[in-house]
Amino acid sequence: MNNLVMTGVTGFLGAHLVEKICKNYDHVYALVRPKTYHRIKESFSQYSNLQLIPGDLEDLKIFSNYEDQLKIQNLEADVLHVAAHYDISSSKSANYISNILGTQNLLHMLSGMKKVKRLHYISSVGVSGNYEGVFQESFLDKNQSFDDFYAESKFNAECIVVNWKPEVPKVIYRPGIIIGHSETGFINKIDGPYYIFQILHRFKDFDRFKELLGMSKYLPVPYGKTVHIPFVPVDEVAAFVVMSMSDKREWQNTQTYHVTGVDGGIHFETFLNEALEFFNYDIKAMPLPLSKANDFLGMGLGFPKEILSYMYKNCLYSQENLKKNFPNFKFKEFKDYRNNIYRYALNDLKY
Repeated sequence: MNNLVMTGVTGFLGAHLVEKICKNYDHVYALVRPKTYHRIKESFSQYSNLQLIPGDLEDLKIFSNYEDQLKIQNLEADVLHVAAHYDISSSKSANYISNILGTQNLLHMLSGMKKVKRLHYISSVGVSGNYEGVFQESFLDKNQSFDDFYAESKFNAECIVVNWKPEVPKVIYRPGIIIGHSETGFINKIDGPYYIFQILHRFKDFDRFKELLGMSKYLPVPYGKTVHIPFVPVDEVAAFVVMSMSDKREWQNTQTYHVTGVDGGIHFETFLNEALEFFNYDIKAMPLPLSKANDFLGMGLGFPKEILSYMYKNCLYSQENLKKNFPNFKFKEFKDYRNNIYRYALNDLKY
């Protein structure tokens, strides 16, 4: 029997994964928080082979009832751990409880299972911290430091996953900054580049503001002129994870993949100028040098100061493993879907 135990089905990425994954497994057992179980149960009713299991990863015992615990323990299954607390400005304790303690509790549960065939874990390129240069998929601890607790917690959680039961095959996925669907533009949260969109949306109907900006033709923005950002649409992350999970080759070592879009990411200045044009601003972005004053500017504009470090970070993410093991998987060029992203941000996203 082809079984899967999955977490994070209610999240943005998890929701995109469920539909594709359910086609590849006989049974999918999805752990969901007990307090949301009844509220979301109906929304998953179209998947006849998916069973929601009430369970809280922040609780060591996890399961709400012993019968569910026995059911999971007796499974021989693949495991996909997607669940995480993702808020770049949230506290150290919130990230620790969800991302580190939650992962430890899940691994404790897996240790009691009949057999974990393969563990798939969704990490983040945030594990690279302040590293500059080319970050290889084989890299993890490079003495990097962190400017936000989310990235630090994902680094620590990935270290725990890598060191858990060496005999269990593991596949680790490090998505870049996940943006909306490449075809519809849909996204359900304000994050990453959407803080920029939020600012542009806020002033789009203020003709006087645009007139004042137009006098200079430049909009000062805190970012580095050479910076590339690894934006990647949610559907492309989901497509790669599903492809990888369908691959039955035997791996001798932990496989790690940078799911970061086309090589090098998107030139941030080009992205900014295209967004300004799409939102009908007749100006160009002008980079501001890195300064503590940018923290106050960013907060004044409405985005968290923690995001600023990414706007100055010169780090590229190697995809050597991904290209070698999945040569037929091709990411879309940003130019091929950017208008869908911009259009949704302009017309449909609730700010």
